[in-house]
Amino acid sequence: MPSKDELSAFSLVLIATLCDILQNDPEPSLRIDAAEALGEMREQSAIAVYALLCAVRDDPDAAVRRTALKVLRAIAQQHQNATPSLLEKILDSLTQIQITLQRMADQPPKVQITFDVARHQRYGQRRR
Repeated sequence: MPSKDELSAFSLVLIATLCDILQNDPEPSLRIDAAEALGEMREQSAIAVYALLCAVRDDPDAAVRRTALKVLRAIAQQHQNATPSLLEKILDSLTQIQITLQRMADQPPKVQITFDVARHQRYGQRRR
């Protein structure tokens, strides 16, 4: 079973990945999915809120902008009575995400996923 620190590190990587998809993926449906996933995470972070704000302001797709705004409203409702400790937690999360992103940029990926479309299509045809 993973430790709390390992889960927290995984959570930070996941948030960073979803933010990257939201800001950079060319496919609007994937950006919408990323925005919704950021809203569903228990652990909110300043970087996620910032990415959602940028999507509301800058995304060329209206559906992505609407989804990001809906998610921001939900986050705001969840944290209406924000306490100083919550703000400290968000700032700490931002710092941890920045560290994680730097480490990711400095290291080659540990896992590489490839998908052979032609092979997958041939497999699907054999199964019919």
